[in-house]
Amino acid sequence: MIMDRGLVVLGLPEKAGEREPTRSGYKIPSEGLATLLKTDFMKHWDSPESKDYDEYLMRILNSIRKESAETSDQLIATQLSVDLDEIRRFKNNSQTKAKK
Repeated sequence: MIMDRGLVVLGLPEKAGEREPTRSGYKIPSEGLATLLKTDFMKHWDSPESKDYDEYLMRILNSIRKESAETSDQLIATQLSVDLDEIRRFKNNSQTKAKK
């Protein structure tokens, strides 16, 4: 996280795990690092190649299904930390498009 033009704060979980709260971190007073992170983020955010949420998730799901078509929706939702209904919505949309 960039706090201002000269301070970057990085939070890290103390234990390994997906749902561990951030308990420790680093405060890095560096105008150069803050500028670099902000510039890099904005370059990708404004890029014509950037993807919206639906397109990004669809690409990930297609890749997973290509590698392992039998992977359950529940497992995918858990691994991606995405609501199961979202996974099913994309699955239904892709099946509808395939029928056309």
